[in-house]
Order: sequence, then structure tokens, then C-alpha cells
Amino acid sequence: MVRKTQLNNLKYIALYFFAVTLVFLFAFTLLKFPAKAGEGVQKGIEMCIYILIPSMYPFMFLSGFIVNSGLAEKSGKLFSFFTEKAFCLPGCCSAAIIMSMVGGIPVGASMVTEMHKKGYITTNQSKRMLLFCINPGPAFVISTVGHYMTGNKSIGIILYASLVLSSLTVGFLSRLVLTSDEPLTATASDNKKISFQNAVVTAVSESSRNMLNVCAWVVLFSCVCSLIELLPLSEGADILITGITEMTKGCEKAAESMSLPAVAAVLGFGGICAHLQIMPAVTQMKLPLKYFLCSRIINSGLTVIIFSLLFKNLPLSEQTISIGSLPTQIYSEISLPVCIGLLLMCMLLLLGENYRIKKKE
Repeated sequence: MVRKTQLNNLKYIALYFFAVTLVFLFAFTLLKFPAKAGEGVQKGIEMCIYILIPSMYPFMFLSGFIVNSGLAEKSGKLFSFFTEKAFCLPGCCSAAIIMSMVGGIPVGASMVTEMHKKGYITTNQSKRMLLFCINPGPAFVISTVGHYMTGNKSIGIILYASLVLSSLTVGFLSRLVLTSDEPLTATASDNKKISFQNAVVTAVSESSRNMLNVCAWVVLFSCVCSLIELLPLSEGADILITGITEMTKGCEKAAESMSLPAVAAVLGFGGICAHLQIMPAVTQMKLPLKYFLCSRIINSGLTVIIFSLLFKNLPLSEQTISIGSLPTQIYSEISLPVCIGLLLMCMLLLLGENYRIKKKE
């Protein structure tokens, strides 16, 4: 017992020393290269304005409204067969699974947290959903990565399809871990009915707070990635370190080296920046960090395998790499998966409203 305590103390001291070293190193680099750090911050702000806020904020609002209005619970009856058979999860989880695929990485985790808070799902079910309800949105993958970074929108579509299939596979495999004797459907303890107006106001407030949190992490890690460029690294090491640190910059560097499997691997892993955005949900659900990281690594590997298979067997109109200055109009392109996702959510909203009206009658 004493030996175990001493070992834990040594681990704590080692981690504390490592953290302090990183802080001092970061502070020294900021003071020595302020222009480079400022350049990274500027790029991060541009990324938030032109990419993240337009592509993620509407889905953050929509996901919050679906949960707060009770629509997630009502729509569960439509998809209960699929979610129960495929993922061993209640039907209400289908809304979070769909939104995680079309809304971006933090949207799914945020929706899982809200559903657990409302009592729609159990803690164990929440943990399992956090293993696979983490996906880059189609607007980012198809438009930004596919069209802008690789110069071929078809590649972006294949990358997005690979991410979806990989995520669903991880969701199916999650049945093998984190099992418990909890009932399939949780008991909604504080599931009070909320008016349409209050659901909208609450969704706007929560989504704004979550969006600000995402942007803060992105700006910080954009600065870090800008400073990493100062290190004398080989091309492969540069892609690896940047890809592990921040997804967008990692994809850009991988595309510059014409390594599409590396782009798929970076998208599948997500990057530490994206992981920290959803870490409050992981911590709140008490999901072991080793399970979370293992799921990200498995998802990354599966994405590479699926992408390689699809890329070899599907025809492409062109296969070129084109890296240029960041355009401001590309991010407003229409994305078919996004439109389909919005239509599905609107359909569920209408069904929920009809259900509520009939219930009153």
C-alpha cells in the first residue's frame, strides 16, 4: 500500500514537472517569437470566423433545441429498432448520432451531455456514445479539406464517407466494452416539459457558450502550431506532431505533401485541440481517458483503411493537389450531407410538434 502511494506521488511529481516545463517553454517562445505567435492567433481567428462559426453554430443551436424541447425522446420511436440492434442504445440516441455526423466534433458530445442531464440516457450509455459521436462535419471535410486543401471535392466526399463508416463501426464495437447491467432506456428524472420559446432561448445560450469555448481552443492551438513550425523537424515528423496537435493544420500539411491517407488519419483522430473541446463531457461522464484515446486511434486506423478501399474503387474526376491562400467564399458552398441532415431534423421537429398538438387534443 505504501509502495503504491509512493508510485502515485512520483507520477504526480513527474506530470507536474512536465506541465511546468511546457508552460515555461511556451512563455519563452512567446517572448522570443511574438510575431510568429501573433500570426498563429490571427489564423486561428480567421478559421473561427470563416469556417467554424458558419459550419458549426447552427448545428449547435439545433442540437440544443432538439434536446431541450424533448424532440430527441419523441423521435426515438422512429429509430429505436436501428439504434437498439446496431448500437444497443435507446432510440432517442439517434438524434445525437445524426447530429454528430453533420454538425462537427463538439456537437455530438454536447448533445450527449444534455441528454444525460435530462435523464434520457444512462451514464454507461453516455460513455459509449462519447466513443463514436465525435466526427468532423461535412462542411469542413468536403469543402475545406476536399475542395480547398486537396483541390478535389470528390476526395472530400470519400473522406467524409470514410469517417461516417468508421464512426459507425466504432459505435458497433463499443458494445463489447463499457457494458453494465443498466437498463436499455434511462429513467428521465427531471424531464419537465419546456415551452417552445424557452427551448429556443436555452439552446441559443448554451450553443453560444459552447461555440465560444471551441473558438478559444482553436485560437490557442493555432498559435501553438505556428510555433511548432519553428522546430527543425522532418516532413513526416512535422505532419505527425501537427496532426496530433490540431486537426485543420495537420490536414493542410498532409495535403501539401500529397499524402491522402495521412489526411484521413488526421481527420479520424481529431487532434488534441478537438479532444480538449469535449473533455468536459468526458470528465463529467467519468469516461476513462485510455478508452477515449483508444477509440480515437482505432477510428483513425479504420478511416485510413476504408478511405484506401473507397479511393481505389471509386472513380474521381481529377486528382490534383492545390494549396493557395485562404479564400473567403469557399466556406459558403452548399453541402448535400448538411442539407440532408437539416431536412431530417426539420422533419423530426414537425413530427414532434404534431405529436404535441394531438396530445393536447
